[in-house]
Amino acid sequence: MSPQRTSRAAFSLIEVTLALGIAAFCLLTVFGLLPIGLSSTQNAAEQTAVSGIVTAISADLHGTPILSSTGATTSQFSIKIPSVQNQAMPPIPIPALSIPHTKPPSSSPRMAPPIGTPNTNATTAGGVPR
Repeated sequence: MSPQRTSRAAFSLIEVTLALGIAAFCLLTVFGLLPIGLSSTQNAAEQTAVSGIVTAISADLHGTPILSSTGATTSQFSIKIPSVQNQAMPPIPIPALSIPHTKPPSSSPRMAPPIGTPNTNATTAGGVPR
């Protein structure tokens, strides 16, 4: 009797090396993106906190009645509201806008005249002026 050869299913060394290389590439990519994700999460948390603070201050200011001409303070944050005694608002300076005047280029294409106006530069079908 001859010895029977049994085949065993297995991965070759090249296949294992290739799989480990792909896994390493994926892990490096994920680990490289972690700092970006963490900073993004931190910024979002800070913006949420700031939004909550601004909302609370705004609600405190809107909920404070101004009854006296001597000024008042808000109930929650004790923000001092200045008194209103015929004070004229100072004028707000508006900067003058300077728009540069530019001349259109001399080689600009000529536009067609509006509909209904006679065209003095028109030519006939043969290229001969009218």
